[in-house]
Amino acid sequence: MRYFYKPDAGVVGDCIPYWYDGTYHIFYLRDYRDVDSHGPGIPWFHLTTTDFVHFEDLGEAIASGGVTDQDLIVGTGSVFAGQDGTHHMFYTGINPRLRTDDTHEQAVFHATSTDLIHWDTIKESPLVPDERLYERHDWRDPFVFFDQSSGLYRMLLAARTQSGPPNRISARRRPRPTTCLECDSRRAKVKCWWNCLKTKRPTRWPTSSTLSRRVITTG
Repeated sequence: MRYFYKPDAGVVGDCIPYWYDGTYHIFYLRDYRDVDSHGPGIPWFHLTTTDFVHFEDLGEAIASGGVTDQDLIVGTGSVFAGQDGTHHMFYTGINPRLRTDDTHEQAVFHATSTDLIHWDTIKESPLVPDERLYERHDWRDPFVFFDQSSGLYRMLLAARTQSGPPNRISARRRPRPTTCLECDSRRAKVKCWWNCLKTKRPTRWPTSSTLSRRVITTG
């Protein structure tokens, strides 16, 4: 295949890039937009490239769940390698049908792999917000990185507190999240949603795509 890549069915949604051992791995949300043929879910698919001209399609990486499952839509996340070489993937499980007072529309799942092809998802106890601090249904787009200065794995999440939309950070010495999160003091200056958070060096200030009347990136 040559640029620009386009799947045979559906369209490319958010891309989750990951470089490893000389190859760029591009995980992406495939939105079929064809409920009759493919159902309402959105899975992750997997491409590789070394030059962004030629692509190899490795097929589905994470399948979408059923209409009653938390991960009906496999939403945006991040991929990284742990210190033991195991690859870790954190992604959002989204199901608009679960936007109720008893369930969560969005939750964070964790999957692991030794070859970047076959992934084992930990379905039990996905990470959900502590509702003493955070709103129930805005909890997505986990971005995990290793902070060498502290020796901690840190996770950025797009979420909302009960009083406004700051960024969140969680920290842990091993690549599994905790429910003990702390708020970042930098707050959004516009009335919008934070999405797809990343970090910039050397400042480590988060960057984000925001959804308002325009899609913009802030930092």
